[in-house]
Amino acid sequence: MARTNGLIFASSQKRVAQYYAEQGSKWWLWQARDLLLNPERVPRSDWRSYYATHVAAGRYDLIALFYAAPRSGPGLSAATAPGSLGRAVYSELLSLKSLNRAEPGVPALTRALGRGRSYRLVAVGPYHGSDANGIYAIWQRTPAG
Repeated sequence: MARTNGLIFASSQKRVAQYYAEQGSKWWLWQARDLLLNPERVPRSDWRSYYATHVAAGRYDLIALFYAAPRSGPGLSAATAPGSLGRAVYSELLSLKSLNRAEPGVPALTRALGRGRSYRLVAVGPYHGSDANGIYAIWQRTPAG
């Protein structure tokens, strides 16, 4: 996880991210008030612009998302091996669903992060939890300028 003193957003696996991140004890950095992964009051047809607006605002220094591993295969293809962060990885993330079914906006947010210029994908890899296995992706805000 990149070192930061700015705000950090993590989907439902926030406690896992806090445990492994150096910033875990800095509870005030972990904020998720403004970015919803189940924006019930926003029509699904407007999710694209909803997430694009949030991504363009660059409110969080880091955004950590967790995806369900595909049922077929080991969960990560050669394209998404740790350290591979090109367009193939982004395309593969777009095909995945959220690890938590209560967060249907994860694919739309992934699309907004990949299309915008405010963030870049800095880490991706397998996630092994007690109740589910998946894939994590960490996006870091790019410096202004």
